[in-house]
Amino acid sequence: MVCQTNKHWFLSLIFCWTAQSLKLTILHTNDVHARFTPFNNDLKDCSTSDIEANECFGGAAKRMTAVRRIREEEENVLLFDAGDQYQGTLWYVLFRHQAVVEVMNAIGYDAMALGNHEFDHALAGLLPLLREAKFPIMAANLVSDNEKVKTLVKPLSKAHEVEFEDEIQVLTKIAAQLKEEGVNMIIAVGHSGIQMDRLICQKIPNIDIVVGGHTNTFLYSGKPPSVEEIQGPYPEIYNDQGKPCLVVTDYAFGKYLGFLKVEYDKELDRVTKWDGNPILLDNRFHASREMENILATYKHQLHEFTSTVIGSTAVKIDGRFSTCRLQECNLGNMLTDHLVRKVMKESDIRLTENADSWAPAPIALINSGGIRNYLKSYSGNVTLEDAYSIMPFGTQYILLEVTGPQLMDVFENSVSQYWPDGPWGRFLQMSGARVAYNLSMPVGSRVHSLQLRCADCPIPIYKNWDPEESYRLLISTFMANGGDDFSVFPNVPNHKLLNFTDTELVIDFFRTSSPVWTGLTNFKMIYRAGIYLLLSFTLSWTVDSLKLTLIHTNDIHSRFTPINNELKDCTAADIAANKCFGGAAKRMTAVRRIRKKYKNVLFLDAGDQYQGTLWYVLFRHKAIADVMNALRYDAMALGNHEFDHALAGLLPLLREAKFPIMAANVASDNEELQALLKPYTIFTFDDVKVGVIGYVTPLTKKLSKAHEVEFEDEIQVLTRIAAQLKEEGVNMIIAVGHSGIQMDRLICQKIPNIDIVVGGHTNTFLYSGKPPSVEEIQGPYPEIYNDQGKPCLVVTDYAFGKYLGFLKVEYDKELDRVTKWKGNPILLDNRFHASREMENILATYKHQLHEFTSTVIGSTAVKIDGRFSTCRLQECNLGNMLTDHLVRKVMKESDVRLGENGDSWAPAPIALLNSGAIRNYMIHTAGNVTLEDAYSIMPFGTQFKLLEVTGRQLMDVFENSVSQYWPDGPWGRFLQMSGARVAYNLSMPVGKRVHSLQVRCGDCPIPIYKNWDPEESYRLLISTFMAKGGDDFSVFPKVPNHKLLNFTDTELVIDFFRTSSPVWTGIENRITFV
Repeated sequence: MVCQTNKHWFLSLIFCWTAQSLKLTILHTNDVHARFTPFNNDLKDCSTSDIEANECFGGAAKRMTAVRRIREEEENVLLFDAGDQYQGTLWYVLFRHQAVVEVMNAIGYDAMALGNHEFDHALAGLLPLLREAKFPIMAANLVSDNEKVKTLVKPLSKAHEVEFEDEIQVLTKIAAQLKEEGVNMIIAVGHSGIQMDRLICQKIPNIDIVVGGHTNTFLYSGKPPSVEEIQGPYPEIYNDQGKPCLVVTDYAFGKYLGFLKVEYDKELDRVTKWDGNPILLDNRFHASREMENILATYKHQLHEFTSTVIGSTAVKIDGRFSTCRLQECNLGNMLTDHLVRKVMKESDIRLTENADSWAPAPIALINSGGIRNYLKSYSGNVTLEDAYSIMPFGTQYILLEVTGPQLMDVFENSVSQYWPDGPWGRFLQMSGARVAYNLSMPVGSRVHSLQLRCADCPIPIYKNWDPEESYRLLISTFMANGGDDFSVFPNVPNHKLLNFTDTELVIDFFRTSSPVWTGLTNFKMIYRAGIYLLLSFTLSWTVDSLKLTLIHTNDIHSRFTPINNELKDCTAADIAANKCFGGAAKRMTAVRRIRKKYKNVLFLDAGDQYQGTLWYVLFRHKAIADVMNALRYDAMALGNHEFDHALAGLLPLLREAKFPIMAANVASDNEELQALLKPYTIFTFDDVKVGVIGYVTPLTKKLSKAHEVEFEDEIQVLTRIAAQLKEEGVNMIIAVGHSGIQMDRLICQKIPNIDIVVGGHTNTFLYSGKPPSVEEIQGPYPEIYNDQGKPCLVVTDYAFGKYLGFLKVEYDKELDRVTKWKGNPILLDNRFHASREMENILATYKHQLHEFTSTVIGSTAVKIDGRFSTCRLQECNLGNMLTDHLVRKVMKESDVRLGENGDSWAPAPIALLNSGAIRNYMIHTAGNVTLEDAYSIMPFGTQFKLLEVTGRQLMDVFENSVSQYWPDGPWGRFLQMSGARVAYNLSMPVGKRVHSLQVRCGDCPIPIYKNWDPEESYRLLISTFMAKGGDDFSVFPKVPNHKLLNFTDTELVIDFFRTSSPVWTGIENRITFV
C-alpha cells in the first residue's frame, strides 16, 4: 500500500510501501517545456507528411492515452514529473501556469518535482501552480532561511525569494529519517541534471531509484526508436555493496513517456528486478478526445497570434540545444549582432560621452540558455510564435563596462561546465569577440586566445585581449544579476538598463533584417578538434553479435626497453616508484593475458615502428621484425618513418614479418613491393567477417624518402575499398593507419562503411576518466562520431609503447553497426612483469648496444627540452642549441661559401631546422650526454645545404612553418631557428600569420638584427630534407646553387656536445606569438 504524509510537503518525491514484495510501474516525464501539441523531429508542428511517415510525436493528448492504457494493464502505477513544465513555447508565454496545471490535473500526475524554470516569474509565477495542482509538488532542498546554501536552481532562474540546500545533504538526511520511520522503498525525483542524478545513486545507499531531469539526457537500452542519440542505458545501474540504485530520465518535451517496472523485496530491502525503456509517443497512441477538448479552449486564442508573419529567412536557423550550448550557432550570431546594431542605432544610449566610439558597446554576449528555440528552421516565413519560442523570458538588457581580467573571467565561466551529455546554458554566443578554448586545460585556464572588437576606433578591428584595458558589453539582466554563475557582473558599477526585452529583440531583428542569411564565422573555436559525446555503459552482450577485443599500438619508435616519464631509461628510483613503463617484454605479458581472457582478439599496429632510438640506428628492421613476430601482431599499417631509408629500408621488414603489412593508398612500380604490401586483410570471428584496411599519410612523400612510391588521398581510397568489401560480404570494417588524429576523425565522419579507426602519427592521448600517468588527455577513448545513428569509433594509443590500446566492442550483424563499446589504453606499469621470452630476444641486441651507448661525448648544465609538445609548438632550447651550432660549425669551415664576400662574418647567418628532425621527445636532465643521446636526438643521417633565397621566398618559408599549427596534432614543419626573430599571429589565415620578422645580417662587421626586407636576399643553412621540399617547404627545390655540406645531423649533434660542453642554452624569445 502506498503511503504519503503531508509532514514532508516539500519533500522531493519520496514514497513508501508496506507489502512483502511490491511490483511497481513508474511512469515519468521531465522538461516538457509547455509542449502540449505533437511535433516532428525538428520540434516543429507536425505536417501531413510527418503524420503519414509516423514522425509526429508527443503532445498531452497522446500522453493521456498512453498513461491510461498502462494504468489499465498494470496494478501499481505512479506517474511523476521531474520539473520544467514551464517555459519553451507560446503556450507558456500567453497562459503561464493555467494550461500546465489543467493538463497535469487531467492526466492524473501523482507528484511533481520543481524545475528551475518553475521560478522564472519568481514566487508570483509559481504559487498559482502550487495552489491549483491536485497532486503534491515537492522540493526537499527548498527553504526560506537566507543563510542556507544556494545551489543549482538559484543562478538559473528568478528564485530570489527562496534559498536552496545541497541535494546530497538534504536527501541523505531525509532518506535516513524515513528509514527510521519504517519507510521501505525510497525514490528521489528531481531536477538537477544527469551528473547529480548519478551522484545521488552513488552517494546515498538508502535511495533505490532516481528519476531525473534538467539536462535532456536520453537513456535507452537497445536500438533507439527515433533520432535521439543514446547517452546511456535505461536504467543506469549503480551498486553499493550489492544494493542496486537505478537512474532514469525521459529526454524532454514529452516526446517519450518514461516506463520502468521494478520489483521491490521488503525482506532484502532492495529492488531486485527491473525492466523498461522510454515509450515513444508516436501513432500507436491516438489523441485522447478528452484532452483535445481541454486544449481546444487554448488553441483558439493562440491561432491569430501565431499566424502573424514578422519576417523570413533564406537559410536554416539552428537554435538547437545540442548546437548553441556547445559551439557557435548561427542563431546566436544573428541575435548578438542585432543587439549591437539595435543599441548602436539608439544614439542616446551611452555609458559615457565619447565622440570616437562607433558604438555604445561593440561586444554582445548571450548565455545560450537564453535561446529556447530547439528547432532547425528551414527557409521561409518567421512568425510571432517563432519569436516567442526563441527568447520567451521577457528579459531586458544592460550596458556596462568591465575590466580586462573581469572579461577573461566571463569567458572562462562560459566553458567552466562544458560536457556534451549535459550542456549548460552558460556557454556564450557572441558578437565582437573571437575566442579559442582549449578544453584539455583545467577549469579557469581554458581560454587559449581572445580578441575583442574595438569601439574607440574609426574602422572596427579586432585586438588581442589586454588585462589593462576596459571593455563595454551588452548582456541580459539575467546575466547582470549573476545568473549562470556570471558572478563578475553584479559587482560592476554603473549599469545602464535598456528599454526592450529579449522577445522584442527577436521580433525587431526579423522585421528589420529579413530575409536573414547569417551563417557561422568559426571565430569561436573549440580545441581538441571537436566535441565528443562519450556513451558510457556496462557491456551486456547480445547473442547474435560479435564480441571483439581490439588491442593496438602506434608510434613505438624503436622503444624496446622500459622508459620513465621523461622517456629515458628507468632508474632504480623509477622502478621503486612505479614510474617505469612500457617496453616489449611488458607488452608481451599484457597481450598474452588479454588473449587468454578473451575469445576474439585482434592486435594491430598503426605504424612508425622505425626510428627514434639507437636500436633502429644500429639494427634497422631486424629488431623490429623479431619483436613484432614474437608478439604475434595480426596486422600493421605503414607509418611515414618506415620509408626513412626508402624501399631498401622497408622491403626487409615486409619480407620478414609474419603478419600482413598494409597501406591501401600506396602505389609503386616496384614488383616486390606490390607483392608484399597489402591494401587490406580480412579476418573471420564467429562467422562475422572483419575487414582491416591500412592507410598512411600522403605527406610521407615530403616527410621521408618515399621517392619510389606515390600516395593517394586517404578518404578516396578508403571509401572505395570499404564499399568494395561491403559488396563482397564483409561485415565490420576497421581502418588502421598513420595520418594523424585530424584525418582519423575525418575518416569516421566521411565514410559510413567504416566502424572503427585505429590511428597514429600525432601521438594523441585519448582517455576516459582520470589519466593514469602524466599525459594530458586530448579527447575521450574512444571518440565517437555518428552518421544517422551508426557510430564510428576513433582510438589511438599515444606513443612509445607506454600504453597498450584496449577496446572491447560488440558488433550487431543484423543492424550492421557497433552497438556497444568499452575500454581505455592500459598503462604498462609494474602490474605487468617482463616476459622472460621477450627478454631473451632483446638480450642478443642489448650486448651490442652497451659499449656504444656508454660513450660520453659531453655534458649539460641545464635541462635539454626536445619534447614533441615543445619543439613543434614553440621555441625550445634544444632547437636553439642545434641551429646555433650549425651556423658556428659552417662559419669555422672557411672554405664553405656560396660566393666571395669579404664583409661576411659567416657563410650563412641564419639556420633553420624543421622540428620534426628532432626526435628526442624527452627533457634531458643536467649531467652527461652519451652517443645514445646524440643518435636519439637526430638519427636520420641527413646532411645540410647552404643556399640563398629572396626576401619573399624567406617569408614563404616562415609562413609554411605555421601553416598547419594545432596543439593536438603538431606538425614537424614548425621551425626552430638561429639568426631570426619571428612573431606569429595564429588568429590570422594561413599564409598571413607572420606578424613580424627580423633576421641577422651576414654582411656586417658586427652582427645585428634587421627588419625583413622583401627586396633583400638571405643566405640560409637547412637540411637536405627541407631542400628537397620536405614538410611542404616548396620554395627550396626552386632555388639554384645549393652547396652541400659534408656532415650529417647526428655528426652535428656529436660535434656540438664535444666542443661546447657543458651546454647551457636557454630560451631567448626567438619565436613569439601575438
